[in-house]
Amino acid sequence: MKAEEPHIFLTVEEAAAVASRSTGLEIGRTNVQQLLEGAILPNFGTAKEPRILPEHAELLTGILGTEIEVMVASLRAVGVPAGCDFNGHELLQLCPQMAISFNPEHHTVTAIQAFVRALRSSKLLPDQGDWRRTMTAIQNGPSVWASERSNGVRWESAWRVAESREAKTSAAESLCTPMLFGSKGRISSFVVSSIRQNLRDGAPVCDLMAGTGLVTRHLLPFYPVLANDAALFASRLAASQAVDIDHPRTMALLGAMRAPFDENYLALKEVFKPALALEDEFLLGGLSSRRLAEYRDFVSACTRFVPEYRPSAGSAVWKSDVDGGLRARVGELVQRGRRSAKEPPFLLTTAYWGNCYFGLRQAAEIDSLRFALERVVPPKERPLIEAIFLSAADACASGPHYAQPPKADGDPQIKQLIEKRATGVFPEFELRLSLACKRAPAGAHGLSVTNMPWAAALREFAARNADIQEKAVYVDPPYTRLQYSRFYHVFDTLLRYDYPACERNGRTSENEKRFSSAFDRRESTVLEEFRNLFGSVRGIGATLFLSCFTGGTVGFERLMALAENQFGCVQVYTAPLQHHSQGVPLHERGHRLEILIVARP
Repeated sequence: MKAEEPHIFLTVEEAAAVASRSTGLEIGRTNVQQLLEGAILPNFGTAKEPRILPEHAELLTGILGTEIEVMVASLRAVGVPAGCDFNGHELLQLCPQMAISFNPEHHTVTAIQAFVRALRSSKLLPDQGDWRRTMTAIQNGPSVWASERSNGVRWESAWRVAESREAKTSAAESLCTPMLFGSKGRISSFVVSSIRQNLRDGAPVCDLMAGTGLVTRHLLPFYPVLANDAALFASRLAASQAVDIDHPRTMALLGAMRAPFDENYLALKEVFKPALALEDEFLLGGLSSRRLAEYRDFVSACTRFVPEYRPSAGSAVWKSDVDGGLRARVGELVQRGRRSAKEPPFLLTTAYWGNCYFGLRQAAEIDSLRFALERVVPPKERPLIEAIFLSAADACASGPHYAQPPKADGDPQIKQLIEKRATGVFPEFELRLSLACKRAPAGAHGLSVTNMPWAAALREFAARNADIQEKAVYVDPPYTRLQYSRFYHVFDTLLRYDYPACERNGRTSENEKRFSSAFDRRESTVLEEFRNLFGSVRGIGATLFLSCFTGGTVGFERLMALAENQFGCVQVYTAPLQHHSQGVPLHERGHRLEILIVARP
């Protein structure tokens, strides 16, 4: 194997020289700067000190022009439709014989990059003549200007793959899964497009760390997929992506779930009656500073009703004698649940996380939905209903994650907490389930799901496809030290519903019940895990598609060095991406590059 040397980047001047040789055009520093500013040419450095990959200098460069140049060219080109509107178009001349024009308001930069790659990599560039001779308008796509039009059908096909519009995650699809850190929902079309450019339709794919399963869902129209995740909840989310449902069935399920929901909810109202009554006074009453302080006092005392926990201090609002009686009653029910978790009333959420990650009434609704799900939802539809259940609960949660209770130190935070806890969970579930039928049907190719460590899942995938030469592994591992099992332990516990321990400040289950990943540890450990992963994928003869981004625990340069050390051919696809947290843009953190490394044995 080659030594793992740092990957070499080009300066603007060096990129211009490479681009001139590869395109046959006179490309200078200004041309490269324009491509960087338009994000057509990815920048792995800063605005002041750009860093450019040699591969991108060869494939994604050209000379940018304006709509005026496009309009002038249209006066002499053959095939220009009458009344064709070129307002707002940009021209990108790829070589003396071909150019494309596009509207950056309508066509994403990732689709343009993919289209340019396809034109160059598939030998679709003419080798003689002048680009102003003919024009071919692609429906809902760019216009191709070329010395001849013989490849019009192939250009159209290349654009459809480059755009992959059908792989864009819809609002209905997003609402049927929780919003997770690192979710690929916003860039699913970019990921699927990049995979389709490098893998024939029908080849088996392993989505090794499936997360929400949204990438799996959008791969199914083109590939049979084995989706795996070491987290129980993530494997269930992946399974949900292959479950289709229509509107009559959603209405029937909602109707069937209502009675068991009410049964459990009424039982919890009776058990937690004094606590729920006091919560109603706070959520529905005035919000003076005194009342806000009292609510803070209430939520710190009236919570964590498990046998192992005792409150550290009394409360002026929540009386100790009422608290003691309630704790004794709930403690008995929790112990009974640990012996037989199927017995009503279900109250895990209310006992563990009421007045913590959820309001008390919200927690009772979550428990009652979980009881109804257990009672009436058949196995075939269960993964989808579980996914929507988790999504609805997460949408009503008091904070962005479950690693620690949300802070509520000041009055503005308390007000925000009260507003959040006034939201009903069942209406949220009802809305999301009713929208599930709006998702496009899952793809025709089969989906199988495993819940294993990645190495075991990879062996399973290899065994199932031992006789198939062309196969691929898509990997979207955690890239920060977030320790995902701490952030999402509530999801796994709600699915198992086994009344585990309620430990530490985060109220997590026992360590042995939480999935663990070597990808969310120190850099040296993560680097070794990547080395093992790359070697394993290469060992089964599969193409690796690795999602990463600038700023992860292991830098992009180290990952590239690892890939180039173990694979014969390595390419890089990028998409500019705004930082988000739980779906909210973080404008102060700017943009990053989402990267897909494609590595072939």
